[in-house]
Amino acid sequence: MAQLAHTCGRVAARAAWLGAVLVALVTALAQTAASQNSSALDQLTESALQARISRLTSSTELEAGVQTELVEAWRRVLTQIRTRDAQQASYQTWVGLRDGAPAKLADVRNQLAVAPIVPPRPVVHAPLELLESDLAVAEAALAEARRTVTDTNAERALRVARRTEIPKLIAAAREGLALHPPGGLEQPLGDARAEADRALSIASRLTLEAEILALETERESYDARAELLADRENLAARREADASDTAQILTELVTARRR
Repeated sequence: MAQLAHTCGRVAARAAWLGAVLVALVTALAQTAASQNSSALDQLTESALQARISRLTSSTELEAGVQTELVEAWRRVLTQIRTRDAQQASYQTWVGLRDGAPAKLADVRNQLAVAPIVPPRPVVHAPLELLESDLAVAEAALAEARRTVTDTNAERALRVARRTEIPKLIAAAREGLALHPPGGLEQPLGDARAEADRALSIASRLTLEAEILALETERESYDARAELLADRENLAARREADASDTAQILTELVTARRR
């Protein structure tokens, strides 16, 4: 029995050792793959692609036809990466709008909580020139208030249209992903044109992924800013009414003084 227990102990210890070795091996392979993929993605930046295109353009070792073909191929990759970068910038914009909504909502509600402005009664016997100057200021304020009302109405219409459009755009982008399966540039193909084609596929996938993220975040921002838009519309309507009252009083007074 003692011998059997000793043997079992040795087997268990060896199994544990083998398990540790296997874990270490898998971890090392994963780190290597991640490092290779990171290195591959480093090749798909605007600066790296511009440098590659510059080298190809100035190369004297390529046939003219091949050189032109490769330069155009990598320029297409560069165009995709620029589009990806634009989508990422769009995503950041929508994140800012979404996350900043609560503070802006509080600010607008504070403004709405203030009692409506009572238009000041102008001095009846003020010089006509002064009344006309005040009227010009009031009319400019009214025009600005009306522009704000128009802008908020247009924003609401745009949001309605985008809410309808976004699901279709996301679906189309996801279909596009199927045409560009995941993969890296870490495995050399030995063919310059094939490498450019694969880079274009990877860049296209990165662009589609960035587009989906930006669209989803845009939709989230509309949800986060729904109450804010409604309150902005209320505030704009109030300011238009206040400006209209002021302009009307001055218009009547100036008209009477001109008679």
